[in-house]
Amino acid sequence: MRRAALGVAAAIAFLVAACSGTLQTASGIVLQVTGTSVSDISSFVLRTNDGTLITFEVGPVTFDQQSFPPEHLREHQRLALPVLVTYQVQNGQDVALKLEDAPK
Repeated sequence: MRRAALGVAAAIAFLVAACSGTLQTASGIVLQVTGTSVSDISSFVLRTNDGTLITFEVGPVTFDQQSFPPEHLREHQRLALPVLVTYQVQNGQDVALKLEDAPK
């Protein structure tokens, strides 16, 4: 029950964010993950396919069949697996709202 409520809350947060600004996407390799613990991720650095480095703050991440939680970013970093990030610029910061495996 709690998990379903969290899923609904995340979906609502994603929709509110989508309505308040333009959603963008970026894909690439995770270079760095920052957080206070293995399960508490606050930010990460992505190197896009064209070599651009983007630092993302982790926002209210939405979950569905294709997405994964922020703590899974460490595995993507370790294995150099590409990530697709859906994000929004909020107060000058790139805020990740959805994380997925990038198409290869």
